[in-house]
Amino acid sequence: MNTGEKKFFGVIVLFFSIGMSLFILFSSGMHGQRGFPLDDAWIHLVYGRSVAQNGYLAYNTGIPSTGSTAPLWAYVLGIVHAVFRRSDHIIWGVKILGAVFHGVMAFLSFHLVLTVTSLRWPSFLAGIFIGSCPSLAAASLSGMEISLGCVLCLAGIFSFIKERWWLSGLFLGLAGLTRPEFGAVIFVLIADALIRTKKERVFSVSFVRFAWPVVLLAGLYFGWNLAVDGRPFPATFYVKAMPMAGMDLVQRVAVGLGVVTGSPPLHGIIIAVGLTGFFLIRGATRRHGLILLLSGVFYLTGNLAVIPPFDPDAFYHIRYLLPAVPLLFAGIAAGTASGANVLFEIISKKKQRTTVALKTFFLSAIGLIVILLGVWTVSGLNFWKTKYSRDCRNINDVQVELGKAIARRLSPDARVGTIDAGAIRYFGGRFTVDLMGLNSPDLGVPNCDNQSLDVLVLMPAWIRLPSEANLVPVLVRQTADYRVTSNPRMNLQLIAVCHSDSLPKNQTVRINILGKTKDVCLRCLSSAQVDQLRISLASQ
Repeated sequence: MNTGEKKFFGVIVLFFSIGMSLFILFSSGMHGQRGFPLDDAWIHLVYGRSVAQNGYLAYNTGIPSTGSTAPLWAYVLGIVHAVFRRSDHIIWGVKILGAVFHGVMAFLSFHLVLTVTSLRWPSFLAGIFIGSCPSLAAASLSGMEISLGCVLCLAGIFSFIKERWWLSGLFLGLAGLTRPEFGAVIFVLIADALIRTKKERVFSVSFVRFAWPVVLLAGLYFGWNLAVDGRPFPATFYVKAMPMAGMDLVQRVAVGLGVVTGSPPLHGIIIAVGLTGFFLIRGATRRHGLILLLSGVFYLTGNLAVIPPFDPDAFYHIRYLLPAVPLLFAGIAAGTASGANVLFEIISKKKQRTTVALKTFFLSAIGLIVILLGVWTVSGLNFWKTKYSRDCRNINDVQVELGKAIARRLSPDARVGTIDAGAIRYFGGRFTVDLMGLNSPDLGVPNCDNQSLDVLVLMPAWIRLPSEANLVPVLVRQTADYRVTSNPRMNLQLIAVCHSDSLPKNQTVRINILGKTKDVCLRCLSSAQVDQLRISLASQ
């Protein structure tokens, strides 16, 4: 394929893929266009706003934080906040940017498969199917770092195959700053480099060129965490990472594979055909195809080793695994295309009268697979369009509405404690303590003289309170047809305050959050103050 053809097919893949994201966006209704399907997206936006205002990562203004596992994405969101001022414009900016990254991801996938196989149409179809992947298209609009991370990882692998060493290290180092699990891909490339060094004995200088930007960026990442928190990993890691108890690695991988193969284009038959193709090909084609495939496998396994997929139907868990999809499918597409090309050449060399029949059967089988994959993609698109819209509505109905109520009715110096820490902080705009510990430092036993909270935003599904707790709800928000997670009780959250006409002004309340105990100091209100706040919060 000449340069002009590459540009032509690449542009088609790029704009087709952007169009797929925009189709989901414009068909998702008001909630899909004005919100995100996870509260975590609003946490990223909190950090993005901090970057735009102060130049560094902070959950509460002026207090550096290690709560972001995607610092590069926070800086990208900082640029969006610097360009736009209104929240609705910022939301649209994030979504359009995500759609563009989605298109670039498919564009790079096309070029990667083409570089590995030198086959035009299979590479074009691979780019189209990755670009039309419903889960990836919806994820690009989620306010999360998924599409950006995929772009940087694919660019790093492409540069590695092209032997542009320092550029490869730079892209992969940046990918690690977007999603830490991309570090697993670096190990695949290091293994390939070491194998080549052993065989060719001339690769050591190139390896250093590849390694230095990775080491530099990793040093900045760990250095920030150590300087702010005294621990090498972000605070989120120490809360979300779970040991193997209850679900061992084999079980986790089995569930994870079910997640990534449950949505187009990674069907089990496609995987089997692609793996078979690797037995038919040799040389650089095989090596480069295996780099792609193993990168996806290592990413998936690395993620599942840290975070078990206890709720595999929830986008919360699906989004962790999605970056493996373009890597796995690009590798499978390379194996399928190259293996099929070898078989076709073998058939073409036969002089028997059956050659035409074999060619016809062979091409018909390939065409049938493409058609079935296309039909599966269209059906999956409708599912993900509905899921994306509904999940956005669920978050808007509860977390966003509670955050806006706090902004309208609480005094600017009010202090808020919350379990879901995104929209409450982003829209509420008050000093906020993340009771889960993902974004706020552990305050230990709070000093009731200067660390008391005015209100708590609680999710009854996650908490247990002592019977003597003097907490009363002043605003409740609930959403219908809740599917963000598989626990329907998570459809309700509330703002609660401490009520007392006789106890001391401040009171310590012990809250059990998902089995972990947290002491919280609250400023208590009289009956009249509680009623006044309840009426105020309920008014628009």
